[in-house]
Amino acid sequence: MKADQLNELGLDMKTVLALEVRVDWTPTSFKEYFKKMAEKMLHKSSTTELSTKEINQVYENIEKNIAEQLYADIIPFPTNEPEMKA
Repeated sequence: MKADQLNELGLDMKTVLALEVRVDWTPTSFKEYFKKMAEKMLHKSSTTELSTKEINQVYENIEKNIAEQLYADIIPFPTNEPEMKA
C-alpha cells in the first residue's frame, strides 16, 4: 500500500505536502477560484448575483494577477540602481 511505502521511506505527510508539486487547473478549480475572487472583490457569494460588467471585472483582475506572477521574475522592475553582478 502506498501509505506504508511512504512511511517506510520516512516521508511523513508534512514533508510530502510541503514539496512544491504541479497541480493542473481544471474547469472546476478555475470556477472555484473565480468565485472566491468575486466574493473578495464584490462581496457576492454566488456568480448568479454578478452582472456582466462584474464578471468582466473579476476576470480582468484574475488575468492581471496571473500576468504579474508570470512576468515578475522575467521582467525586472525598472530601477536607477546599477545591476549587481553575481
